[in-house]
Amino acid sequence: MKKKRKLPGVNKKGLESAVTDSSPKSHSTSNDNIKQKNAPRKRKLPSTVKGWTKYYSSLGLSVIPVPSGTKIPQCKWKVFQERRPTTKELSELFGDYDCNVCIVTGEISGIGVVDLDSDKAVQFAKDHDFFNNTPRVKTSKGYHLYFKFKDGVRNSQGRADLPGIDVRGEGGCAVAPPSIHESGHKYCWDEGRGLDDLPLADFPDMLLAKQPEEKRSISDILKNGSEKGSRNNDTTRLAGHFIAKGFSLEKCLSKILKWNKKKNLPPLPEDEVETTVKSIFEKHKKSGNSDRGPSLTTLLIQRITTPDFTYFTDEIDTPYVHMNTGKHFEILPLESQKVKLFISRICYKHFDTPIKETVVKEVISVLSSKALFDGEKHDLSYRAAIHEGNIWIDLGDEQRRAVKVSTTGWKVVESADVPILFKRYAHMKALPVPVQGGKFKHLKKSIHVKNKDIWILLQVWLVTAFIPNIPRPGLVFHGLHGAGKSVAGLLLRSLIDPSEIALLPTPTNHNEFVQQINSNFLIVLDNLQFLKPWMSDDLCRAVTGGSFSKRKLYTDNDEIIYKFIRLFILNGISNPIGASDILDRSILIELGRIPTDQRKTEAEIMAVFTESAPGILGAIFDVLSITLRTKDDFKMSQLPRMADWAKYAYAAAEALGIGGNRFLKAYENNIQLQHHEVVDNDPVASTVKALAEKSTEISGTPTEIHQKCKRYLGEGEHKANSWPKNASHFSKRLKVASNNLRELGIFVEFAREGERIITIKHKP
Repeated sequence: MKKKRKLPGVNKKGLESAVTDSSPKSHSTSNDNIKQKNAPRKRKLPSTVKGWTKYYSSLGLSVIPVPSGTKIPQCKWKVFQERRPTTKELSELFGDYDCNVCIVTGEISGIGVVDLDSDKAVQFAKDHDFFNNTPRVKTSKGYHLYFKFKDGVRNSQGRADLPGIDVRGEGGCAVAPPSIHESGHKYCWDEGRGLDDLPLADFPDMLLAKQPEEKRSISDILKNGSEKGSRNNDTTRLAGHFIAKGFSLEKCLSKILKWNKKKNLPPLPEDEVETTVKSIFEKHKKSGNSDRGPSLTTLLIQRITTPDFTYFTDEIDTPYVHMNTGKHFEILPLESQKVKLFISRICYKHFDTPIKETVVKEVISVLSSKALFDGEKHDLSYRAAIHEGNIWIDLGDEQRRAVKVSTTGWKVVESADVPILFKRYAHMKALPVPVQGGKFKHLKKSIHVKNKDIWILLQVWLVTAFIPNIPRPGLVFHGLHGAGKSVAGLLLRSLIDPSEIALLPTPTNHNEFVQQINSNFLIVLDNLQFLKPWMSDDLCRAVTGGSFSKRKLYTDNDEIIYKFIRLFILNGISNPIGASDILDRSILIELGRIPTDQRKTEAEIMAVFTESAPGILGAIFDVLSITLRTKDDFKMSQLPRMADWAKYAYAAAEALGIGGNRFLKAYENNIQLQHHEVVDNDPVASTVKALAEKSTEISGTPTEIHQKCKRYLGEGEHKANSWPKNASHFSKRLKVASNNLRELGIFVEFAREGERIITIKHKP
């Protein structure tokens, strides 16, 4: 970032104009003026980001925000390399949320910054006497040294003669105190080395980059020809240019001879042109290049490793690129089809040639290695994230906007001001753009709930669905044909996580299911008859935030670790869940059959819903904002299961006007229903319950209890595949169901008195 600088000790007139001056670069750099700027003047340092922003601006520095924990500006800041932000612009840029402060370096701020990134670099600075004589900032690994800007101070890094030393000059920026590094380190001015403590020293000449010679563009040479004295040099440049484009010697020579004859007055002798061009081709051969010059792969990589592209990896080492398209920012996996097509477009646009698949693979391979070994690692979020106490929801639109929900309300935020790195998948669709004034009751018209308890739980669940960092229960719709189960799933998905594949196909194996869970914020499985045990286990881990692993390829040992918290919706004619562990993480919703005279086509339902969806989503965010503000105001005497979720749900019920205690009653009723579902669906539990209800107490060894249950069931039933074949398996199954039986008044105790004894008591 570039910026103009009035440094410590600027006169009163300069201080008064520093923040409001938005004119282009025009400040003096005379020796007298520099002396005046650098006269130290002590003042009380600020304690907040906004305070520091005003402080830096008062010194004539151009300042811009970057998201906390990062170094990459997400605002359009090129304009502030030419002028300083106005007071109004500063207020809008820094907004009402915490962020890091970045100082634009270069002429606009009058500073150049030297980044010492290692102990070796610090020692180098000390050895060459430019460490102690200028203001400096303590960073996470070393120091930032601040010097007076002068011509020739340009951005550089990785120079072989400057180990661990980077320079930020014209066109650059430096993160400044009180910013927070992603490691948690806080940038701070070294004691006695602040901008008010020391004048800026002259920029060390040894760190200056060589000033490139002013060169005419190739297009100018081709259009206007060359003057006497520069014809040979320009012929050489044209030969190199055509070699880089992949021209053969014959084609290159033909073009340059025509140019020489038509544009150069007087033209060079043809034999001299031929000698020059052939000489350039020969040099490329001797240097190991073919007569086609640098490879197309190399040329493409040079095109897409500019400051507009940042390469990094996510939490599972998938390589990504962060691109500035000019309209908004894109975050894309390097292996994505969109990146491949972008590379193809660059190739045709700049080199007038279609690209081969092998070249695309080579480019992506090099960029992926750059991301993995040279780039930073970032945790990417999907659809929703929490940042500094606020919830951010990716709208999924082309502008990459997001909704910020805070304790004071919600608003739609442009991509440049979104501090979250959101990843996207090809199937992802945009959410409705929320508006004020909507009502939850508009949703009730489309989902045929049977009773008030269900409607209460559904409203509360919708609000809490957007809180991404806590386990939340899933919904299990069941009911007769014609109850609208699939449509209910479609509508809720459209409000939370729209997708081109709204209702997911039933997975056939664990890896496929993990992939589905990973790439969806909300998983909706339609028309299930029975949830297989491995699917039940995977959903449990997805709800609570467990980890999953798999090999990248069957031919290697590289492992991918997935970790996420997700939501789910299941539906079936009967409840498809049999295992108690996933039922404990569910809300059962029975939908009533829609009367014939009230039925509508799916198209009619979706048309009405699409019209009301922006208002419904706005109403959800209204309640979510109040929930965030009030969640700690309520104390529950006893927490139900899914305790973290219940705390938010209680506050949401209060915000909805339902009342927290009324929500708890509805949730307790649903939990009781779940216990009945577990017991009724388990032959062991249902048989024990039936026996216990006929007797006050049953006691015996596992074998004896197993035999009693078999006799009660009869010959045919106990031979079914679902019945445990021996007493050991029977005992294990009974232990699993004992908690659900207890809630229904059936108490099962396991003891060892010389031998194992099971005691079953019925306490109505």
